[in-house]
Amino acid sequence: MATVNVMGFYELYVNGKKVGPNVMGPALSDYQKRSLYETYDLAPYLRKGRNCIGLWLSRGWYLKTKIDRKTNPSVQHDTAIARMQLDMIVTGQPLRIATDGEWRCKSSGRSLLGPWLWNNMGGELVDTRRDDPRWADPGDPNGAWYSVKEVAAPAIPAEAQKCPPMHVLKTIPAISCTKLAGGKYQLDFGTELAGWLKLRVRGQAAGDTITIQYADKLKPLQTFNQSDRLICAGKHGDEFCSKFNYHGFRWAIIEGLAGAPELADAEAQSIGADFEKRGDFECSSQLLNRMHKVNLWTIRCLTQCGYLSDCPHRERLGYGDGQVSIESCMMNFMMQPFYDKWSTDWCDGADPDTGYIPHTAPQGIGGGGPGWGGAAQALTWRNYLYYQDTPILTRNLEACRRHIAAIEAHAKDGVVRTLGGTGEGFVGDWVAPGRGMDTKNRPPMTAAALFNNCYLLYLREQWAQMADILGRYDEAKAWRAESERLRPLIHAAFYDKNKQFYVLDEQSYYLMPLMTGVVPEELRPAILKKLEECIRVARKGHLDTGMLGTYFLLNYLMEIGRDDLLWLVVTQKDYPGWGYMLEQGATTWWEQWNGYWSQIHSCFTSLDGWFYQGLAGIRPDESGPGFKNIIIKPAVVGDLTWVKCYHDSPYGRIVSDWKREGRKLTMKVTIPANTTATIYVPADDAGSVSESGKPAANAGGVKFLRMETGVAVYAVGSGTYRLESHTLSNPGNATRQ
Repeated sequence: MATVNVMGFYELYVNGKKVGPNVMGPALSDYQKRSLYETYDLAPYLRKGRNCIGLWLSRGWYLKTKIDRKTNPSVQHDTAIARMQLDMIVTGQPLRIATDGEWRCKSSGRSLLGPWLWNNMGGELVDTRRDDPRWADPGDPNGAWYSVKEVAAPAIPAEAQKCPPMHVLKTIPAISCTKLAGGKYQLDFGTELAGWLKLRVRGQAAGDTITIQYADKLKPLQTFNQSDRLICAGKHGDEFCSKFNYHGFRWAIIEGLAGAPELADAEAQSIGADFEKRGDFECSSQLLNRMHKVNLWTIRCLTQCGYLSDCPHRERLGYGDGQVSIESCMMNFMMQPFYDKWSTDWCDGADPDTGYIPHTAPQGIGGGGPGWGGAAQALTWRNYLYYQDTPILTRNLEACRRHIAAIEAHAKDGVVRTLGGTGEGFVGDWVAPGRGMDTKNRPPMTAAALFNNCYLLYLREQWAQMADILGRYDEAKAWRAESERLRPLIHAAFYDKNKQFYVLDEQSYYLMPLMTGVVPEELRPAILKKLEECIRVARKGHLDTGMLGTYFLLNYLMEIGRDDLLWLVVTQKDYPGWGYMLEQGATTWWEQWNGYWSQIHSCFTSLDGWFYQGLAGIRPDESGPGFKNIIIKPAVVGDLTWVKCYHDSPYGRIVSDWKREGRKLTMKVTIPANTTATIYVPADDAGSVSESGKPAANAGGVKFLRMETGVAVYAVGSGTYRLESHTLSNPGNATRQ
């Protein structure tokens, strides 16, 4: 068994063969707090006689000191550092081979290009004249090698990598080649992706240099300084493929070729976390099916190096954006180990004095606001809710508390209006329509303050829930009491009695006070009505929310049964919305609703959460976390006629399929063994609901609980149920309350 601990990136070789499918490992961590190791079974690679073990290394993110890569580009990268040990049994005796001063090394002819900085993550230089296919072969002559330099082991723990490794997930052929001016050729792969280009070249002389630029947008050309270089050996079929860097792109623009490349000589390789699939969604709307696929692919393009990045090209930083895709990710993939690892990164980055958590992890840099560092708590809570991961609560609760306290330390009269410094650290709802990075039309600071104070209340209630679970009841009670004190103060600070809204007549600023209980009880119906009018009338059925606002709007309206409003905004095909992106040919979601800047971005990846939990209705239940108890509450809205959906929970597969024909609704629901479920059947009359042809109230394993507006509610045990309702009223709006 081989254990490999590298700060940087590596590939492991035995007797000239690469071990396993992992690429660009290990995952990134905060190198000032911990490093990660991976283990391999080398038995299939060893042979009798001499064997050779080798590591191919690259510095990647590894830096000698933690720096701001945007403002301090003069700080130099170190080389990667590595340690490895091989433990085996030979003739009945244990044998350990470990890295030490007897190991040998040499340059590979492959090096990184660019400074690995914001907007310039560079690429790789590959000099094929220096290719040595026998470098890890035991018969390789030793003349060109020199001794490694031994360094002290970092004074940080080395831990087993929890998150899944990166693999080549998909190979994508080039679909066209266009000749450009100046002898350049442009390859189109038909979709945005994050990964590598594999290119075979022919007819090149030794020493010819080929330059490859990567673009996610053509008009205007947008490369973010992504480029690779190949120096040819003059052999037939010289080949380039990245190894320790990657790009976000759809197009590759190649300069220096002797002739036009054949399409068969070029392919793109998508790389990312190799998640286990845990669900799927399909419905009668082809528009929504396309959205589902694009949402999935966007997430796939953001899962490199053990965290969810904002984009794979310009920054590659693990921003707090990642919280908006939590439900999308968890319903589609097995995310527990990934989020366990990433939540640790967030807590590692906390300021040791104040507890404030920066805006990215593991990097600990970048801009944002309270909602960005709040991702640490969002990941922690969801890992408990979806997987009953109690240890993560125990480990992270104090870090989450300190982060909230660090922000509230800036409060005056119960309201936080700034954290000091520039507004970059107090962003509220990011990149709403017309308020993006391409405009100076930013919302007033009071809007950010309202949003952030409401977000803090959201964190506070979540923290109290976690404290309750861990038996810290007095603390939870005290936190809720403090939240009750703060709500009227926040209302008084931001509510305009004359205009009857909070700061701005925009959806986020109705939503956040409603969601967090800031709106006094007597005003809630009026504010909810104004939110609906803002959607239906003022915005003509469109969103005017940004990254966090969109996420919370989806969750809030779904929770209160207003899926009809969500159907309205999601199915729009003009600006702004997901449908607009598709109409413009998007294959991944953009950074902004209007397509400015990044074409592969995390900001609006929240959509799949509503598909699974709203339209199909599969939801976790806080009273039975880890899907021990399941909520099935489908939204029969719009002109949808059927939905097919499943999610593989820790207990097994949950299925929620439904089909409607006029006023008849048929639901097929599967509840796995050792679980229970609460099922909401859209119906005007419980007496019209049947299970497998019998009145539901008399069916085995089915217990009628109550009628709510437009739904009959049942408790069931494990099994498969066929429920029919013949009194579906107002088809297309059955869950409206």
